[in-house]
Amino acid sequence: LKNMPYLELVVKETMRMHPPVQVTGRTSTLPLQLNGYHIPKGTLVHASQYVMHNYEKFWNEPDKFRPERFEETTPQPYTYYPFLFGPRQCIGKNFAILELKCFVCELLKRFELRKDPAAPDKVVSAHAILCYPVNNR
Repeated sequence: LKNMPYLELVVKETMRMHPPVQVTGRTSTLPLQLNGYHIPKGTLVHASQYVMHNYEKFWNEPDKFRPERFEETTPQPYTYYPFLFGPRQCIGKNFAILELKCFVCELLKRFELRKDPAAPDKVVSAHAILCYPVNNR
């Protein structure tokens, strides 16, 4: 798996477009000002991985599946975090990535995959706590 750099790019791009968790919440421990808004202490603040990963300010052509984008440039801090970061980062992150890579390798080894010509070009994800395709065929 370490000798498959393009697989790494594909996994990163997949996680960018379809993060396993779309939204996370934290409770503010102090009052603060955020973009001109007053956030009182104890307020539940949500951050959306899905929105950040598809924000055109940080991602060129965010609707396109382009694994090469991770080879061309490094994402700006806090713009790519499918498993969160810091002390609350998912403890299963490394295992999940390894499992996904193994699954993709087995899938490609056993099957020939082709895109259904009738399938839409863009898969729309449901906006929920977990991310899953709405129009999966």
